[in-house]
Amino acid sequence: MTRYVLMSFKPLFAYKILGKAMDCEVRTYFGEIREGDIVLVYASSPIKAILGYFKAGKSFTGTYKTIVEILKRECMMFDEDNWNFIKRYQHSKRKLLLLKIREPVKLKNPISLHELRRTYGVKQPPRSYSIVEFNVGEVTKVK
Repeated sequence: MTRYVLMSFKPLFAYKILGKAMDCEVRTYFGEIREGDIVLVYASSPIKAILGYFKAGKSFTGTYKTIVEILKRECMMFDEDNWNFIKRYQHSKRKLLLLKIREPVKLKNPISLHELRRTYGVKQPPRSYSIVEFNVGEVTKVK
């Protein structure tokens, strides 16, 4: 069964993902994201809206060293800003998540934070990502 994941991005990275300029995303691990899950791309301030979505590809979890090895093998488009994020974890024991990005789609009509609150009951977008329990299938039908 397809699950929906609401994931927050700085606007720069949201546009890179939806513009197919990134093929992987690395996050601090807060729970599993399964291959085939739909990841809703929420751009944080000043935009504050869902701009699109992508299908989750393979995901990998591990320590800094493990993720860097996988990243070098699996990801072709990974810029300096992303490397700087990952380097912060080189001495940490925290687990990281590497997620392959597949089939990104940019919505014609972004869904504002106001609309998320009013229609879907989202009080606050996640700082990183969370599984959403409501049916957001109509979001992915409006391209």
